[in-house]
Amino acid sequence: PALAITTAAVVVTASIWFSRARWGRHLALAGDNERAALIAGVSVRRSTMLAFVLCACFSAFGGYILATYVGNLNFTVEASAALPAIAGTVLGGISLFGGAGLPWYALLGAVLLGYFDNVLLVLGLSPYQEEIVEGLLVIGVVYLTERISFGRETRRATF
Repeated sequence: PALAITTAAVVVTASIWFSRARWGRHLALAGDNERAALIAGVSVRRSTMLAFVLCACFSAFGGYILATYVGNLNFTVEASAALPAIAGTVLGGISLFGGAGLPWYALLGAVLLGYFDNVLLVLGLSPYQEEIVEGLLVIGVVYLTERISFGRETRRATF
């Protein structure tokens, strides 16, 4: 429970910072529309650098959490965790194309994916079949998300 509480605290803190702090909004704007960010006076280069630094910090935190959970630092422990990480993020509603989402969305997506994996396990699917279903889920969610957002842009453009 200590790992879950620590992770939840980091996610809540990061979500508050990203949604309320000026640099968090600048980061989202630079990720969503680089040209609009430049026009608004946001340093896109600084925002991109900040995104990479934050990515490294959160990756290090995730590695620390994994190491405390597993008990050792083997680099191949979670080598196949890229697809579930992307699937959980996309399922939570974070855009792969940038500019949309908060850290707690990713946490929600990871929890939903965990429940989804448990359902697949109860249904008797092999790990390979689970990866296929997760991949199809990512493709479906990205397709629906982009279709919905494209529909919004089309409606905005017509008025």
